[in-house]
Amino acid sequence: MIMGKIDLHPNENIIKAALINNYAHINSKPFVVCSELTISEESKIVDLVFCKENLSYAYEIKAWNDDMRRLPAQLDAYCKLFDYIYVATTANHLDQLQLIPDFVGIVLYSTKTKKIVYKRRAKKNHLIDKKELLMSIPISYIRNNSPYSKYTRSDNDLFSFFQAHNLFIKHTSSKCRWTNNDLETILHYEDILMNTNYISLDYR
Repeated sequence: MIMGKIDLHPNENIIKAALINNYAHINSKPFVVCSELTISEESKIVDLVFCKENLSYAYEIKAWNDDMRRLPAQLDAYCKLFDYIYVATTANHLDQLQLIPDFVGIVLYSTKTKKIVYKRRAKKNHLIDKKELLMSIPISYIRNNSPYSKYTRSDNDLFSFFQAHNLFIKHTSSKCRWTNNDLETILHYEDILMNTNYISLDYR
């Protein structure tokens, strides 16, 4: 009885496991996966981030019983950092996604098939902010992984957008929990519960 209810009203971890499994199935090239990534001083948390071929893919999950009111602010924060952005949700929330930006993709978790369906593919996000990228990386990491060993937050103009983006991807990837090599067997939602810790980019 309990499992039936979970299937009919999937929680975040069920959808998250389905997303990871789907991503592993459709991608043959190396990628890394990060769960519960804190990205800003306001402690906004991205449910899932995939990094592949120097690009980032952020997924905000809205499960069956989730409140949608915070979604606009969440997407606004993600638009400053990630190359591609998706909202993954269930059928009961689809009508509420009509007003999100058209470059944000929409992914449906089917309670009938237990599979992921891409209702709308994300387009490349052109709103990424160089300053926000650098602010999301620890000062110590920037000093150790760039030509600027004495970097401070007032030195952001030293970096091109390309340099800042590369540093962001590299640092985010270092915080990720799984690689595609870890996903040889099907991931279950219990694995997500056991392995998820809140991971902060530590912007200080």
